[in-house]
Amino acid sequence: KQWYQRRVRGFHQERLHGLKAAGRSRKVDADSPPAIPEGWYDTQDGVYNPHLRVVFGYDLKTFVRNADDEEHKWIVEHCRRGSDFYVGLAKHVKDVTPVNIESS
Repeated sequence: KQWYQRRVRGFHQERLHGLKAAGRSRKVDADSPPAIPEGWYDTQDGVYNPHLRVVFGYDLKTFVRNADDEEHKWIVEHCRRGSDFYVGLAKHVKDVTPVNIESS
């Protein structure tokens, strides 16, 4: 069986252009994902402001819809978030000692 099914929209670009090398795969169905404001979420039809509980278009001006409690929970748990995550060593780690696994 093939690694995708024809009706799965998530693999459309891969079917058209092939897979990218490891580490270069797409996060969204475009070569460059749209900018997401810090603390907001990408809902694929716009961006979600969790404080207002409103989805706006990517232009940040067009109203798309209000989110109910169920949609809010789903978006916060599953959608790509604007760049406010710390990437790298956790700030609370004071000392990191390298471990030589060959000598163990």
